[in-house]
Amino acid sequence: MSPSTSHADVAAGPFFDRQQLDHWYRVAPVGLCLIDPELRFLRVNERMARVNGRPVQEHLGRSIAEVAPRFAKTAVAACRRVLATGRPVDRLEVDGPPARADEPRRRFRASLAPVRDDSGEVVAVSAIVREVTDWGQARHSLRVKEAQLRLMADSFPALIAYVDHNQRYVFNNATYSEWYGVDHTKLAGRHISEVLGSTYDRLRDKVEAALAGERLSFESSLPRPDGGERATQVSVIPHEIDGEVLGYFLLATDITEHKRTEAALRQALDQIAELKDRLEAENVYLRREVQRSHEFTEIVGESQALRRVLEQATQIAPTNSTALLLGETGTGKELLARAIHRHSARADGPLVKINCAALPPTLIESELFGHERGAFTGALARKIGRFELADGGTIFLDEIGDLGPELQTKLLRVLQEGEFERVGSTRTIKVDVRVIAATHQDLVQAMEAGRFRADLYYRLSVFPIQIPPLRDRREDIPHLVWHFVGRFQEEMGRTIDRIPASVMEALTNYSWPGNVRELQNVIERAVVMTRGRTLQLDEPFLAGRRPTPSAGSDRLEEIERHHILRVLEACGWRIKGPGNAADRLGLHPSTLRHRMNKLGIRRAERAETARP
Repeated sequence: MSPSTSHADVAAGPFFDRQQLDHWYRVAPVGLCLIDPELRFLRVNERMARVNGRPVQEHLGRSIAEVAPRFAKTAVAACRRVLATGRPVDRLEVDGPPARADEPRRRFRASLAPVRDDSGEVVAVSAIVREVTDWGQARHSLRVKEAQLRLMADSFPALIAYVDHNQRYVFNNATYSEWYGVDHTKLAGRHISEVLGSTYDRLRDKVEAALAGERLSFESSLPRPDGGERATQVSVIPHEIDGEVLGYFLLATDITEHKRTEAALRQALDQIAELKDRLEAENVYLRREVQRSHEFTEIVGESQALRRVLEQATQIAPTNSTALLLGETGTGKELLARAIHRHSARADGPLVKINCAALPPTLIESELFGHERGAFTGALARKIGRFELADGGTIFLDEIGDLGPELQTKLLRVLQEGEFERVGSTRTIKVDVRVIAATHQDLVQAMEAGRFRADLYYRLSVFPIQIPPLRDRREDIPHLVWHFVGRFQEEMGRTIDRIPASVMEALTNYSWPGNVRELQNVIERAVVMTRGRTLQLDEPFLAGRRPTPSAGSDRLEEIERHHILRVLEACGWRIKGPGNAADRLGLHPSTLRHRMNKLGIRRAERAETARP
């Protein structure tokens, strides 16, 4: 500075007059000062004076080291650099003491610029000083929060990314990078299609909806670098400020294991429901079985014919072989099936029974194999079939000869492969069931006539047992009579200890076309009608119950009448329908009725079997 240049002239410079400079120093929101080459203050405003903690007048003409010793080292070095190089110092940060003891240290930022004279010589240094304590704290706080958010996002197991409105990554967490096998530090600025590949085409509509301000959540499959795909739950959340969408967040959670667990749980629940249905069906079935009175509580008799049957049952019982019980109606086929089951290795399992002749063809398949809900009109719920109920046990198929051709095929499959499908279902069900079949029909004749499958017959008749009619084991009738008397007198609270010889003789000599079942009914009515301790029969007992014609009877009409009567009794007097007498006799139903009228055959009323 030349001797003729004043401090004020240097301070004003070539662009501002003294008045303008004074105004600027007074209103400026920052600290301003002017420093000469000897590092003395030429000009200082109030804000700068407060920074140094001294009045304005104590600054003028005094050096930096005197006025602001805490800033001297840094400030002096910077000023000398500006004076020597003529280049400004844009950013100079220094710490100062706190305004109060309980406050943090203060932070200041200064910008220094050279002041030149008309010849371009640097004659002073101007400085602008701002207190940035709050800025520093805010920046530090922001960095801390950013680090916390980054740590939280990186540790979160979901894929997280922020994409701007140009579809370029701004931020993504470590999980997102690991999923796609990319370096997350190099992902910012890349278009999402570069990373998502074909997945981007599937999500394009969702992304466009998000950029329109719509929030979405959906399931999708996202590829992995190894070539596999994982099921994910994806959320697309638009980032909107004052109605303007700036970008959107992508969040994806791997739900593959959840879906597998859900599927496994659903399958387990279905199995539980199926087992529950089966258990309920078994309970219902067992309750019905308990409530039903059994025709026999045990097998009664000592005849040679019966012993032969029991010996055969003893042989077949321990095995899993199929048994075929043959005999007239009422001979005790079901009782024998129970005995075989009870003495088998499956005794702890269920014994499930079904009469194939008692149900119409439209229902027998559902009864045997079950059906699904909605399989046909009226199928309002799933039904467990008898074969499923009998799993691990035995199923008794009574009147197997009345089974239709289509069901014969399905039954053959169960016998051979142990599997079937419910009606209305394609799922194959495996069962372990032993089959005991029974019929009063001649299956060989039915097979030759084409009404019964030959392969099914041979599969069923692994071990046939012929049960003799009651008329062929008359020596067992007295034992059966006393057995039924004892059973019914206990049930009815009676005491009967005598049976007249004439009564026993009449019972023994009767032909019993209805076999043991008919005998049981006769004795039950006799016990009901007996007064006293001696069993009494209806008079006449044989009305409507004709004895077997003697061996010497040669009258064709009598033999024909007896044969038709026996067949009618065996068929339950059914002239038409399943298991009818007309088919067994090879006659048309109208022809059979004509022969019955001619021979005087009429079904006896039950009321005629006994009379007080």
